[in-house]
Amino acid sequence: MSTLVKRLRNLPGALALMLEAWLRLGLARYAILYGRGFAALAAPWGAPMYETFRQPLADPHLPRRIARAIERASRVTPWVSNCLPQAITAKQMLQKRGLRSTLYLGLARASAEKVSAHAWLRCGQFFVTGGNGRGFTVVASFAESDERGPTAVSSFPQAQTAVDWLK
Repeated sequence: MSTLVKRLRNLPGALALMLEAWLRLGLARYAILYGRGFAALAAPWGAPMYETFRQPLADPHLPRRIARAIERASRVTPWVSNCLPQAITAKQMLQKRGLRSTLYLGLARASAEKVSAHAWLRCGQFFVTGGNGRGFTVVASFAESDERGPTAVSSFPQAQTAVDWLK
């Protein structure tokens, strides 16, 4: 085992999580900018248009610690670590620890000519990154598919089809 890996394993928990988040934020940003397209980027997120249960977690502290680590790490990256890299990072960190989550992509009309996009991630009832998505129309969700059957976008109260919404 390399000396670097040994040193990383001996870091205090919060610092180790923040370092992991910082590295994963960089990898996520790189994949977004230079990856092989959206399909390849989204493949590890889970099945499209699925959603995990909104039930209390056995250990609600882990998603909160991961959220805090991502928030802190995103403030000190030399690259842009906005909502999508944060959601991807949270998804990866939770998957690594065996927790299921749902990554949401949404759109909101900023003005007649402008549309803004947002990504957020939920684990159980806790929104890990990006807030709760209020004000955004969910156009896609990704979750581990073996937990529950498909959940159509139309089941979201404010959802419309993306095509109709953008008209």
